[in-house]
Amino acid sequence: EEQLTRFHQEETQQIVFGPKMKTIESTRWVFSNREQSEAAILTNDFFVYEVSRYDVFDTFLERLLTLFRHVISPASLSFAEQAGLRYIDLLRDGETLTVNEMVSETLRGLSAEQLGVKSANQQFVIQAETESGMLSLRSYENSGDQFLPPDLQTKHLSFEASTKADNTFRVLDFDHVSIGDFELEEKAIREKLWQLHATTDRAFRAAVTPEALRYWQGESS
Repeated sequence: EEQLTRFHQEETQQIVFGPKMKTIESTRWVFSNREQSEAAILTNDFFVYEVSRYDVFDTFLERLLTLFRHVISPASLSFAEQAGLRYIDLLRDGETLTVNEMVSETLRGLSAEQLGVKSANQQFVIQAETESGMLSLRSYENSGDQFLPPDLQTKHLSFEASTKADNTFRVLDFDHVSIGDFELEEKAIREKLWQLHATTDRAFRAAVTPEALRYWQGESS
């Protein structure tokens, strides 16, 4: 099992708006593996596990629980106030399917031809209440060499996927969060994350076309 042997410390700033705007400074500790395909972020308030090469949810969850045993358990914490899963899917034209043919017609929006304009980038946002919490789905088109959302720009992960400046791509961003106390022990974490994953998986399958699923699975249409 590969260890998270890279380490660095980051100082971050958060701007809080209110009657009096204030800046909150905090420290976070980042651990990553040699290939920088996974990372764990620890602060005084939260723990995050990130990967740039996703396999299946079972693999992801077991690795997260392994890190939980080494990082969270020794701290003797008894409960958490929030848990979440976030998936960033980068869609690019394939050999037989275009990006537009990969997403549900609901998310495609109006084309440049329909609008009678030179070019148009689509953006779509859904906020949904689920049995487990709140689910946000953001779908947007863009171009350039950066595909991560601005709030996820990271220097501690390396990605095999890349984009070209002159090619339009689409990002599907699923963020499913559950707020409320739950026990910080493995069974409760496993159940909570499986609940979040099940609903997010259904949302993903609703957001893409059957042709896209077959294409990604290597099946002919």
